[in-house]
Amino acid sequence: MTVLCYIPIAAVGLIVSIVCLATKNNAFSLYHAKQALTLFIAVLVCFLFWCIPILGWIVGALAGLAGLVFMILGIVNAAQGKYAPLPLIGQFADKMFGGIQVEKK
Repeated sequence: MTVLCYIPIAAVGLIVSIVCLATKNNAFSLYHAKQALTLFIAVLVCFLFWCIPILGWIVGALAGLAGLVFMILGIVNAAQGKYAPLPLIGQFADKMFGGIQVEKK
């Protein structure tokens, strides 16, 4: 589940991340769901700059490349069982989704 959170094909990662956030039954998958959603939001915001000619195209292209690199880093961290935040944007995951915790039974 954690690796699937980072897969952007056909919104699979977004759906899996939302399911992980909604179920709140596994701390590891919840951590990576928060990281993946933060990555998705950051790339989406950067792609909004595509409307601006030239400068926006450069920012959008760099955001796409950075998003790809961060996605690969997230997949590697998830596959290795690490709780490592993504560079630059990982610190915002707890600020944005900090209120979502694993439910205690």
